[in-house]
Amino acid sequence: MAKIYPFNRKSLESLKELLRKIEPAFLFLIPAFAIIAMILAVTGAFQFFGSTYESSTDSNHINEETDASKLSTVHLGEDQITIKVEIADSSKEWTNGLMNRNYLPSDHGMLFVFPDENIRSFWMKDTYIPLDIIYINSEKEIIDIYESVEPLNEEKSYTSKSGAKYVLEVNGGFVKKNDIREGMRIYF
Repeated sequence: MAKIYPFNRKSLESLKELLRKIEPAFLFLIPAFAIIAMILAVTGAFQFFGSTYESSTDSNHINEETDASKLSTVHLGEDQITIKVEIADSSKEWTNGLMNRNYLPSDHGMLFVFPDENIRSFWMKDTYIPLDIIYINSEKEIIDIYESVEPLNEEKSYTSKSGAKYVLEVNGGFVKKNDIREGMRIYF
């Protein structure tokens, strides 16, 4: 069975001629598309096009698989209650804290380390899990505790009664469960 083509020889020649005329324009576009692709790759803009890439520095989650080298261990009280903590010791880390996290293992937390002892105030902006906030002075003594603070509350802040050099955030209920009290010491 013979195939029937809608073009005759003259129309095919006309089409070839047209392609020869516009080919240089397409050749010009190839380097332009390559440059755009490189810019998108370098700036990370490819994420906007449905990529599931997630950098480990962008990930804001402590989970069971967190690299142990990124965690430190602190002990509370004479009973040496152990907590694995992520250290927040820079302005960026102080600002982000435990924001945008959906989960925190029961024996994990974040220890904020400040350069000086001062009145500290925390809030729960973009924090999805209830937290206990423990204020600690430069002598590593617990000076103030807020228990199970309400998630996502941007209107209330939790301020230390006196100067704090450290602040420990743990899961809501941790303080009550482990009988943590003002006057106890933290060891690290």
